[in-house]
Amino acid sequence: MLLSIATIFRLAIERLTPPRSVHLARMLERSPVASQHRQGRRLYFALRGSHLGLAAGFLFVLAFFEVVAGHLLAPSGMTPAAPTLYSLMHYGRSPGLAAMVILMVGGALVCAGVGYVLWLLSRRLLRLGTPA
Repeated sequence: MLLSIATIFRLAIERLTPPRSVHLARMLERSPVASQHRQGRRLYFALRGSHLGLAAGFLFVLAFFEVVAGHLLAPSGMTPAAPTLYSLMHYGRSPGLAAMVILMVGGALVCAGVGYVLWLLSRRLLRLGTPA
C-alpha cells in the first residue's frame, strides 16, 4: 500500500515542478564553483526537496499507524500480517518470522519489478509512436 502511495506522491511532485527548472538546478549543482554548487542545491531543494520531505513524513505516519490500525480494526479471530510480523520481530523468534518476511518483502519486490517493467514498456511504446 505504501509503495503505491509513494509512487503517486513522486509522480505528483514531478508534475508540479517544471522539468526545465529542475534540470537547470541540477546543472548548476554540478558546477565546480562552490557558491554555484550551493545555490544549485538550494534551488533543487526549493523546487522538489521540501515536497519530498513532506511526502516522506506522510508516508512515515501511514506506516506507523498501519500496525496500530491493523490491531484495532482486525476481527477478534484474525490478525493482519503487519501486526503479526511486528510482534514476531519484537517479542519472540520463530520460523514463521522468516517466512512472513520473505512473503511480504518478496511480494512487494515482485510487484515493484512488474511495475517497473510495465513502465519501461509504456515509455518504449510511447517513444515508438512519436514521429522522428
